[in-house]
Amino acid sequence: MFRIHKLDGYRKILNTWLHNVLSTSTMEESLSKSEVITVYEQLVKLFEATWLVSQRIETKV
Repeated sequence: MFRIHKLDGYRKILNTWLHNVLSTSTMEESLSKSEVITVYEQLVKLFEATWLVSQRIETKV
């Protein structure tokens, strides 16, 4: 996963995604802003946890 982008790269992608999704011109009516924010926050936590795991694996090798 982190061979494609480092953690900061994913953060930038997710921030762009969040900005686009919350824009009134691209927001689908089926999603509320709170749902999008919740998913975003969980994805950020997932990426951070995955990054920590990958760093621990690298230091053991």
